[in-house]
Amino acid sequence: MGLRQFLDRRAAAVLATLAALLLPGCGGGSTSTPAPVQPAPAITVALTPASATVQTGQSQSFTAAVSNDTQNKGVTWALSGQGCSGSTCGAISGASGATILYAAPAAAPTPPTVTLTATSVTDSTKSSTATITISAPAAPPPAIVVAVTPSMTSVQTGASQMFSATLQNDTQNKGVSWSLSLAAAACPVNTCGTVSPATSLSGASVNYTAPATAPAGPITLTATSIADSTKSAASSITVTATAKVTVTVSPTTASVATGAATQSFTATLQNDTQSKGVTWSLSISGSACTASACGSVSPASTLSGAMATYTSPANVATPANVVLTAASVADPTVSATATITLTAPAAPTPSHALFLGLGEVDTGYGDPVVATDTAANVNVAWVNANGPEFVRSTDGGSMFSAAVNIPSDLSNTLNAQNNIQMGVDGAGHINLLWHRDLTSTSTVPGSFFSRSTNGGVTFSAPVNPSGATAAQLAVSPNGTITILWFDPTTSNLFAVNSTDGVNFSAPITVSAAVPNTHDMDLTVVPGPQTQLYIFWTQVGSSMTNCSIQFSSSMDGNTFTPAATISGGAGSCNQVPVATIDFTGGINVAWAADGASLFFGRSTNGGSTFSKPVSIPTSPKPTSQRLAVGADGTIYILWEAGSVLFSRSVDGGATFSAMPTSLSLAAGISPPALGVDACSNVTAVGQGNQIRTVYQRSMDGGLTFPAPIDISAFAGEYEQQLAVDKNGNVHIVWGVDGPPDIEYVRLPTTCSSH
Repeated sequence: MGLRQFLDRRAAAVLATLAALLLPGCGGGSTSTPAPVQPAPAITVALTPASATVQTGQSQSFTAAVSNDTQNKGVTWALSGQGCSGSTCGAISGASGATILYAAPAAAPTPPTVTLTATSVTDSTKSSTATITISAPAAPPPAIVVAVTPSMTSVQTGASQMFSATLQNDTQNKGVSWSLSLAAAACPVNTCGTVSPATSLSGASVNYTAPATAPAGPITLTATSIADSTKSAASSITVTATAKVTVTVSPTTASVATGAATQSFTATLQNDTQSKGVTWSLSISGSACTASACGSVSPASTLSGAMATYTSPANVATPANVVLTAASVADPTVSATATITLTAPAAPTPSHALFLGLGEVDTGYGDPVVATDTAANVNVAWVNANGPEFVRSTDGGSMFSAAVNIPSDLSNTLNAQNNIQMGVDGAGHINLLWHRDLTSTSTVPGSFFSRSTNGGVTFSAPVNPSGATAAQLAVSPNGTITILWFDPTTSNLFAVNSTDGVNFSAPITVSAAVPNTHDMDLTVVPGPQTQLYIFWTQVGSSMTNCSIQFSSSMDGNTFTPAATISGGAGSCNQVPVATIDFTGGINVAWAADGASLFFGRSTNGGSTFSKPVSIPTSPKPTSQRLAVGADGTIYILWEAGSVLFSRSVDGGATFSAMPTSLSLAAGISPPALGVDACSNVTAVGQGNQIRTVYQRSMDGGLTFPAPIDISAFAGEYEQQLAVDKNGNVHIVWGVDGPPDIEYVRLPTTCSSH
């Protein structure tokens, strides 16, 4: 049987089978209806994007997504438009794929719309279109323009020049980058100099620094736009060799007195093309030194021809040579110097003795006191039989007011008990305390107080706030008044205080049951607080067991427990004196055993004191006086057969190995001691024929010239002094001849205030 016969039979069998299935069954039977054949899903085509705007000459990709294309035949692509045909509608690349790239024509058709059609190859009735709008290209942005200022300049080696680049159309504000080149080639290291910063915005400056050696040919400084590196501008820089700077100082030598005296100096420069001038410095023996040793110069730098002022130190061991150096700022290796010889200032000329008022020294009164205030007014008080007298100078001691009497009957008061005390507060209020015996037998003693708040024109009525025999007065800068005394009945150390000088507190116990009390001394820390530092001698079972006691208060109401500060010193320590220095340190000195002199110091407000330091002395030291200079040097004066002087330059750790003997008389009236801000030390006391003399050291206590007699009469006593804020020394004393009180002013040689 052949192939054709086989196929014919096969087809007949299939047809028979189909007929049997389609014909209803015979003999009343039934057959089920076959399920209808479901048509294949329709093909769909979708274009992405459905619309687009494309500039002439630019491209846009499109993608055709065909669904239900079981044969996966894809699409065909076509372009059409009312105003175009063929290539005038654009061009398609990649037309055999699902994604094509449309390229717009060089010119937009009219109307400028092109239709892109994607048609299914399997079913050509299925297609999708995208609308393409052809647009003209945007106008190109304006080109960036760069300009450099200055465009040409000359700079000396090592010098600097500022440059700036200005940009137009730098819409992103990226600025420029800077570069250097030499003969159109990159610069070798250190050949062209440097420019900083390396980039800058439009109008901002950069600093060009020329190299140390001038190159051959000009240097090109180029500013290149960061946004468009094809745009740049340049400046041509010619580097020239710099002429050497020279410096001269005038005068080259000078002699200047210590004590803040001044001398002007001028530095002149040549070839200082940048006008940088000089810096000034001081040295001594080839080493830099501090202002306290060498002085100071101001201003610290000057331009050529400008003046600088040298100010001498307060004090120095003279003569000493200080070297003043002016060094070029442009070239610090170039400088010039001047030599300054420091000399002692000329000795001051004291004023003529002034008569301040009658003082009944010859009948047992007098004993003047002197104090200055923050305005340098001079206040003097003393006592007469009819009460205290007060005078005041508001012109630094040239003239004094007429004496003002504070009525107080002192006719029963013994000379040894009528001493007057004065305290002046920060507001210039004057506070006086004096002793008065109310009966001829001194059975009703009293310490009376009076106050003036108008510069001594009038005083308050005297009050007796303590009833004490020998009270002590302390006046704080804020005006708080404290009076302390030992009560003979209870042996208590009491205090009262007041802010107005009229109303006083009830007695406050500072220390209870102090046995065998002897001497007490008070002092107040200068400044805004109200500290009181109290020292006294406390005797034990015998005079071979005496100690120096200390107590303090911040407010005059509450006092610290008494503490012994003389441990390790002599067995019988007596007569403490104290002073407060410029740093707030507490300095105290006392005698011991009739043979020694001791010193102690506290730098923490009295919480602790240093171990007592023995000051070399002759036997029987008495009448010690303390003073501390602005530089911290501690000075002490005392009597021990003669008037002796010593100093410490290390905060009281050690004192002069041998005291200096002064030409003042001992044993009549205790000498007084003072020091100004320039370490001029003045001691005043009695000389020959019991006249008033002073000795003044202008080298910080190293040497004292011969005494100067400032008295008008013989028989003068109770010399006192005060140093005002300007350094002037004010000296007062009583005359036992013509009974009066006299005054002399010793003008300052220190101009540091």
